[in-house]
Formats: sequence, structure tokens, C-alpha cells
Amino acid sequence: MTQHYKNALLSAILKRQMCFIVCSSKFPGDPKFSNFEPEPGKYCEAKCSRGDDEEIKVHDLEDSAKPDTDWRIQVQDFLKASYNHYKEHGFRTDQMLPSPDALFDGKVTPNSGSYLPVCDSYFSYDIRKKISGLPCVCGDKYGSETVDFWKATNFDSWITDHSADNREYTTGPVFQCRSDMAVQRTPPVAFFLNMCNMDWRWPIKADRIGLPDSGLHQYDYRYLQKGADPLCEEFKRQIRIWPDPAVDLNCGMCFKNPVGQDIQEQQLDIIWNLFDDWGGHHDYNFDRACDFVQGC
Repeated sequence: MTQHYKNALLSAILKRQMCFIVCSSKFPGDPKFSNFEPEPGKYCEAKCSRGDDEEIKVHDLEDSAKPDTDWRIQVQDFLKASYNHYKEHGFRTDQMLPSPDALFDGKVTPNSGSYLPVCDSYFSYDIRKKISGLPCVCGDKYGSETVDFWKATNFDSWITDHSADNREYTTGPVFQCRSDMAVQRTPPVAFFLNMCNMDWRWPIKADRIGLPDSGLHQYDYRYLQKGADPLCEEFKRQIRIWPDPAVDLNCGMCFKNPVGQDIQEQQLDIIWNLFDDWGGHHDYNFDRACDFVQGC
């Protein structure tokens, strides 16, 4: 039992440091003690992060703690047990402590209590090709687990702490992820749905309504906007009832579906970011992502 509670305590401490595990079937990471392969063809890396006034920065787990020496915990066992917890219980931390039945049945193992949030990503996770290194698409390719992962990792608290001014978000995790998805040319359907799932949107023409004609906030509509796009739910419904499985969703939603075409019409061409090194303008919205769709 002592080891079990030591694992649980370490899990809580690492969670406070926004530590996590990211996995993919498409990119084997560099050999490090914080990298592991929990099952054949599944490659995982343990990372930690820290947030300042402008961004969340990602670094290797060994830069924050060395559980094998500091805590006398075998790192690989701890990480693999965390992955197994995710596969069995998802992001439920209430399953960390053993139930009386588990104790009675002897089902508590030395690795019980090990828990780091896991982002099992459909896309490759190659930090060398990304801007921020944040795991932005968790679960399926539409980011079905992204929000739960962000909450489990405390990324959500960073957003809450920086909610005073909408422009603060241009350097936060949402904007970092938007930039990462643009660099990787994330397909339009996945790109739009991931923004929906993060409860953010590319600005639309209606966002200008009600803003002053001059002053500090006259251009606030030119930044990423809090709240999902008004067409998110209808977009999801159109995908659920998609009539022809032989037609690629990206082709259909970009060039044939009226909801997809309405999104292209309503979204602004560019957004601004005053704090980065890209000249402050970004254009990878749904319409721009459709330009990279091939085979239609």
C-alpha cells in the first residue's frame, strides 16, 4: 500500500506541474527515459509544461523530476501504469485509490495510483515540426478528447487565469494550437471541429457588430473569439448524416455542402496577433484549409 500512495502523491504533484503523456501511432520519439512504448506500434512521451504571461512551454519530464531517483519509482512502470489507467478509466481520477473490494481481492498492484493525463492523438506528435509542442488533438482526428485532456492537465486553468482581455488568448494554448494545426496543414473538417471542441472560433463577420468605430477595442473582432462557431452543431449534424461514404468528408464539406460553404463565407480572411514573429497576420481558416484538399 505504501508504494500505491506514493504513486498517487507523485501523480498529484506532476499534475500540478501540468505534466502529461502524449501518444501516437505515427512517430517514435527519441530515446529518453521518459519515452516508452506501452503496446506495439504505440509511441508515447512524457512531458511537462509551464505557463507564463504569454504562452505554455513544453519540456521533457526529466527536466521537472526524476521519479526513479527522487521517489524510488521505476519511471517506465509508472508511465505504463498511467497509460493503462487511461485505457481503463479515461480521465477519471476517482479510480486512483483502491476500492475495498479491490483490496479484499488482492487486485492492488505496486503500480496502482499511477496517473498522468494521456493524449492519445490520431495525428503524429513530432515536437520538432511544431511550434509549441502542445498536444492539441486528442482522441480521434476530430479531437473528441481534447477538452477532457486539457481539463485533466490544468491547461484549462491557464485559460481561466488569462480571461480578462480577449487578446491575451493570442499567445495562449488555444492560439498555440491553432498555429500548430496550421503548420501541419490539418485537414479542414478536423481543423474546424477541433476549434469547436476547444470552444473557440475563427472570427466571423457578425463579431464586428456592436464594437466601437474607434478606440482600443475597435478591432477586437480580428482576434480569435471565445465561444464555438454558431455553425458548429449543424456542421456536426451534417457529418453524422453524411449520405455518401464514398465521398471524402473534406471534399464534401468544402465544395458541396451548404453549411461548409456558409462557414467559408462568414469567416474573416485573416486574424491578428500582436505578440508573435509572423507579422501578426494568420490566414489558415476553414476556407484556406480547403485549398489544400486534393483528390476531389
